[in-house]
Amino acid sequence: MYTAHLMKYLRMLPGLDIVELKEGAAPIGTQIIHYPWFDLFYPTLPLRRELPTVVTIHDVTPLVLKQYYPAGIKGNVSLLRQKIALKSVKAILTDSLVSKQDIIEYLKVPSEKVHVCY
Repeated sequence: MYTAHLMKYLRMLPGLDIVELKEGAAPIGTQIIHYPWFDLFYPTLPLRRELPTVVTIHDVTPLVLKQYYPAGIKGNVSLLRQKIALKSVKAILTDSLVSKQDIIEYLKVPSEKVHVCY
């Protein structure tokens, strides 16, 4: 639902061409890539990107409530990898001010990179 609504409103912006990619490289002329889904414990965000990148992180509940979400060794390695990948994104979108605060605290992201989009 999030992505459907985001696409709906982005299409209303003048001068903005939206291309939805299922797989493969972005078409020539693409200026920014948005990853609408971020998993803390699975490599959903590429480490290397050729275009400016925006990612949506809905929440970091598994980090806030660690006792209920044991990551294990593979999960912790993936979390480290995801944190590294986040360092080079241009912006992070999230759903609420609480999620923004959690992202800043638990993922060590600068506050100016995190934007709340209700």
